Amino acid sequence: MSQINTLSKWVCDLRVGLAKSFYNLGIKYEGVDDTRAYKWYLRSAKLGCVSGQSQAGTLLLFGSGVTQDVEEGRRWLLKAAELDCEHACFRMAQYHFEFKGDSTQSLWWYEKAADMKYAPAFMMIGEFNEFGLGVEVNFEIAKMYYQLAIDCVLESSERRAKKGKPPVILTDYIDRTNEALNRINYNIEWGRETNRTDAQVVVAMLEYYERQDQYEQEQSQQATNSQAQTDVAGKAIDVETYQKTKDQADNKSQPTIH
Repeated sequence: MSQINTLSKWVCDLRVGLAKSFYNLGIKYEGVDDTRAYKWYLRSAKLGCVSGQSQAGTLLLFGSGVTQDVEEGRRWLLKAAELDCEHACFRMAQYHFEFKGDSTQSLWWYEKAADMKYAPAFMMIGEFNEFGLGVEVNFEIAKMYYQLAIDCVLESSERRAKKGKPPVILTDYIDRTNEALNRINYNIEWGRETNRTDAQVVVAMLEYYERQDQYEQEQSQQATNSQAQTDVAGKAIDVETYQKTKDQADNKSQPTIH
């Protein structure tokens, strides 16, 4: 019996080791050759690697390195999320928001990821509270979550440093969160000055962005029209110059009459 147990443990350890190796190969190729990355992630996922399941599901969800299959991606992500993978929970939130249009369910998954101290999830909960997605608009709660996102990233980096691992700074999320903090502080103050509710400030902000987009489109269209007119005028000048040159050449070729 002990020999059987020893053999089973050896097989289990071998399976875990292979899954980890396949996952590391996926990391090596991701962003360089996503097709290869997906193949290695999928192999690790089939061997039970939770991180591999999350990464394979993500690539399937967005069609990176593989033909997009949203529901197959969801299947792998859910499998990893049920094993408390914070990254998979975050992607499940994206699945429900971007592919199902369900803000409430999306917020639930973001909160689950945030419970596991996943910094990007705090940032997204902040945005949901700022813009009223699946919840009422509340700037103060949004501000709190934005600050939690920053603190969580720094705390995570400190924990990794204590374990002798290089700190991981999620630069994209830090920059985006800092921008959100500046925006929310401005909007809180502007709302107080103009006696507007948070929801009214959001409407005014979105209307402002819409006007800005319209103005930029008009400017771009005017620049395009101006360029088109310049091109047409240039072609006309070229034709005129060509005709003058041709007439002069014809005159020179005619015999001189004395």
